[in-house]
Amino acid sequence: MAQVIDHSLSKGLSVILFRTRREDLPDVEQPGSILIGMKFKVDKFQDSQQLIAYKNDSTCIVFKDKLEEKILPSTMKAKGKAIITFAECLRKWWKLSEIPHIPHQKIRKQLKINELQINVFCDLIGEILHSRNTDITTELFITDYTENEYLNTKTIDWDPPNGLSGKQVLQVSLWDENRLEGRNLQVGTIVMLQNVHTKFNNYQMFQAIIHGDPDTRRVKICELDSSNPDVIELKKRKKHYIENHLEVQAKFSQNNLISFSKKDSLPSDNNEIIITKVVNCQIDIKSITEILKKKEDIYKYRTRGRIIQFYPLKYQEFIKPYCHKCDKIFFDHKPEIKINKCPTCFKNVKYIYDFWLLIEDEKGNATIPVLVNGKNAIGFLKKIEPQKVKENIEVCQKFKDLIDTLLGVNNSKKTLMDFCIAAYIDRNSEGNPMTYHLINTVLFRSTDFEVHRNWLAITHSLPISKWYYESTSEWTLDYPPFFAWFEWLVSQFASFADEEMLKVDNLNYASENTIYFQRMTVIIGLCHAYWAPNFWALYSFVDRGLIIVSKKLGGGLNELNELALSSITRGLVGDSNYAILPQIQANHTFIITLIFQASLVKLWKYPDFKNFIGSLISCGYSSFLFGWHVHEKAILMVMVPFGLIATESLEHFRAFMILSTSGLFSLFPLLFKATESIIKISLCALWIIFTYLGLSLYAPSKIKFLPTPKSKISMFIYLAENIYVCGFVVLQFFLGVLQIILKNEYEFLPLLLTSVYSQQGTIQLVQVKLNDSTMQKEKLHY
Repeated sequence: MAQVIDHSLSKGLSVILFRTRREDLPDVEQPGSILIGMKFKVDKFQDSQQLIAYKNDSTCIVFKDKLEEKILPSTMKAKGKAIITFAECLRKWWKLSEIPHIPHQKIRKQLKINELQINVFCDLIGEILHSRNTDITTELFITDYTENEYLNTKTIDWDPPNGLSGKQVLQVSLWDENRLEGRNLQVGTIVMLQNVHTKFNNYQMFQAIIHGDPDTRRVKICELDSSNPDVIELKKRKKHYIENHLEVQAKFSQNNLISFSKKDSLPSDNNEIIITKVVNCQIDIKSITEILKKKEDIYKYRTRGRIIQFYPLKYQEFIKPYCHKCDKIFFDHKPEIKINKCPTCFKNVKYIYDFWLLIEDEKGNATIPVLVNGKNAIGFLKKIEPQKVKENIEVCQKFKDLIDTLLGVNNSKKTLMDFCIAAYIDRNSEGNPMTYHLINTVLFRSTDFEVHRNWLAITHSLPISKWYYESTSEWTLDYPPFFAWFEWLVSQFASFADEEMLKVDNLNYASENTIYFQRMTVIIGLCHAYWAPNFWALYSFVDRGLIIVSKKLGGGLNELNELALSSITRGLVGDSNYAILPQIQANHTFIITLIFQASLVKLWKYPDFKNFIGSLISCGYSSFLFGWHVHEKAILMVMVPFGLIATESLEHFRAFMILSTSGLFSLFPLLFKATESIIKISLCALWIIFTYLGLSLYAPSKIKFLPTPKSKISMFIYLAENIYVCGFVVLQFFLGVLQIILKNEYEFLPLLLTSVYSQQGTIQLVQVKLNDSTMQKEKLHY
């Protein structure tokens, strides 16, 4: 390598010459020599340009003293005179120049550990702290007493001196001739490392590598003399670090009389949240230390630990484009840029999960890197498809919330993982390292778990006057007083299981006893993820229809809010936005609901049992029909009291049966697994049969005999009602077929159809009043 300059340059330009043999390289050590070359390639390296002369097609010669045309190579003979003339002018310019020589410029940057980035080549100076020999490499652990965020705090299994953390220690793998040289170096030696390549290894740990040179076999590591300026500077940093560290340690010891001997003790259950469960993996739990000692290929383990680090460092980069044909993951992909085609084969790409978790055991003694990718990652992340995360704002937010839960973001407690891994030898990587893949593990706790824990804590720990005002948790107590008293009753037994769950400020608390207690006292795990079959389901359906019409008519959909286009198709709990129809706020629903409570006036004037039941039904019905964020199960507030008057007349009975059928069917999506279909259908069918038979026996004179309506309108209504009830059988079959056809696409569509169709049955309470008026006019007898 040489540095050259002429009158057109303000600074030196690097020239790199490649030849088969060392003796074929020209002598470029004397400043002022004239280098003449042909067919040099211009290349860019680390923000500066350089010239490269390859051995096959380039020609060069160096004149140290006398310039003679006869010694020029044959390829330069044709322009020999012009070359010599220019060379003479260049030499005169050099002699008259104010700078008699150009200082040597390094071809690589010399960086400190805190300046290292991913995938750079540089020179590095550091002190050897530890070394380890393998069959093919020598592993050096060095420091220059600076920190780098890419380094992990728990990646080393030995104790660094002077209280150094993992973020200050860099692992350097020496290969080939450098490996042998590294074995001769002692701990404490300060060395120069040349042509260091930084990267993430197969365990996704940041480290450096020095490969050998097959041509020159030149060793790229050497011990530095104590008089070297770089060594003097490093020793100053070391002294400054040790003084500051010892000062902080001394202050800490003065203020904390408790010894450090307790630091390795097991964490108490009070400080841990178990956020995962293992499925289809009935094997004993092993410690991470035991797993790391094993070298069996393709082996399954089950263990427990907490996440202390992850890679990539941004959750958006957990999803990467993948080409199935090329079997290639695009690791350098920027998440803000969407890739549709593979740049190699031009086939469509899909997005997959691919990220690493560094998991520490419960004692903090060992860590294991775990790869989360492919189908196992989808199952782990509650079946959130990575493709949808890239395409849908709401799914992306749900994914982010899930990752926050996984990584313990905003949790006051640490998170523990029960998980299963598959270990195998990666024969495609250097050194054939062991790789660990996450399998048979799912994130399992729903928000209902924390909701009920918080309500238990509120009713048990606080006076009644504060039950509905306590807001430490976002899951405030918002159920009626009777249910609050039920929570209070359950909390009296909860104290025997684990008193910690009854503390209001113990957010997201989930010990094993708490989990078992919750499972025995409340249902968890239902999927509350679609619209209740009320007026707003129909309102949302109309809005969806108007979007389609607007698109057909070219109605300026570019101005629509993207959030509105996706919010009510997701069905998740939250604020719904509408794209065409006016937005609905909580105060709107309150006013409408209040207006429909008019039946209370009649109860006030005529306070008897019949009017009381009627008013109770009317209030529950109007709250369900027009309420704000109504839960699907709220239909029970209407069904239960209506059952008390179901035998008043045939019209009441028919309305009750239709209401019950539609209400029960609307709850079907809460049990969303295919294996649960036979259960929910059987229970619904049995309930309808026994209810019909029971009420028929109770009031046979009113129910058994069908009326003979004189009005064609009444006949049409009866026929429509019969068709509607039979339609639930058709709808259930259609939804099953639809899910098979759609697979994972348009998940909102079956929910929309269920809500809208069931909503037609809930309006039978309005219809029964109209029918009652008709019956009175026609004077029907039963």
